[in-house]
Amino acid sequence: MKPLPPPDAPIYRTRQRWPKWSGVVLPTHVPAMLRQRFATLGWTNADHVSTARHWLTAGRDMERQWNEEVRMAVRRWGDHGASPPSGEGWGALISGVYRDHFPARVKERLRGLAHGGSWLIELSYAHWRAAGKAGHTWPGRGGAG
Repeated sequence: MKPLPPPDAPIYRTRQRWPKWSGVVLPTHVPAMLRQRFATLGWTNADHVSTARHWLTAGRDMERQWNEEVRMAVRRWGDHGASPPSGEGWGALISGVYRDHFPARVKERLRGLAHGGSWLIELSYAHWRAAGKAGHTWPGRGGAG
């Protein structure tokens, strides 16, 4: 596998216009754009496949870490929140941070793990598609690898 640019590198984050798309788009949304950008670095389809597997593993690791940190936070600060009118306590689920009553530093860490893991998984899928592979075969969907 060739050296990987970091997940926040301009090769991934720089938007550009692309035919048949309105406005500017990220290369992760257009397989041909990602393939074109990495072709200038000498990448092959095999490089994209191995990179897709790498980012998928890294993204799943971040998801596991998020789950473990939520479990620790729930043990320490509880799993409570606002209750619906029925009185059943389902709590306030907050995107990426699980519960609003967690301390700010915990919520910041959880948000970073949630967003970071999602981004790595998006990179994985984008590289898979840039390799010319069908989306339904992407290992992150449980398809053939």
